[in-house]
Amino acid sequence: MQKAHRLIIDIGNTRVKYYADKLFSSVDELPQNQSYKVNIIASSEPDEVIKELEAKLKIENLEIFDPQQQDYLTGVYPGLGADRVAKLIGALEKFPGSDVIVVDFGTATNMSVASKDRKFLGGFISLGLQASLQALGKNCQALDDLSDEQPLALDLAQSTQDAILAGTYSGHLAMVDEWLEAAQGLCSNDVVKICIGGDAKYFANLFDHIVEDNELLFAAMTALNEPSLA
Repeated sequence: MQKAHRLIIDIGNTRVKYYADKLFSSVDELPQNQSYKVNIIASSEPDEVIKELEAKLKIENLEIFDPQQQDYLTGVYPGLGADRVAKLIGALEKFPGSDVIVVDFGTATNMSVASKDRKFLGGFISLGLQASLQALGKNCQALDDLSDEQPLALDLAQSTQDAILAGTYSGHLAMVDEWLEAAQGLCSNDVVKICIGGDAKYFANLFDHIVEDNELLFAAMTALNEPSLA
């Protein structure tokens, strides 16, 4: 009998990511000649994604991750996002014996902190970098939506466009820097800082001793499910 492959689906606020042996952007890109055991981590309604999966793939088993039902991480409050919990679990698995700080630069920018003894310590949430740029364009009639533009260096700008990009970027940078300082005050000296998400590439090299790692969900679902990833 052919062994089912693990498929991890991250349903975010703006896009869906499919992780098998690598990252896929749609169901149609996944190999069709095999069966899957599916884990879904959902920040938004998963019904449409599930319907598409069942129509196009051979699904052996499907589970939606519920952060309130897992017993790996303690101190999880009602309503804490499934993706935040799963990524903390993945971080603790990848860096055992250390406190972990996960900064996620996605649609929302958020930070989640856990101790090495698997206790959730708290976090922060704010509007993400791209969403902030979109909000300026939507709410200020004279300004453009610059969410497709690359952020600039932290220099005084000589044009409105550059002022928006540099101002939003520097504000985001200062915000996360303050978050990190607050989080490290709760952690031991042995702490690993991890940044993830689509905009992590703009920030990863600006903070001391921070690791960019977008495979935390693999580690989390491997820890919580058997068999391990095929």
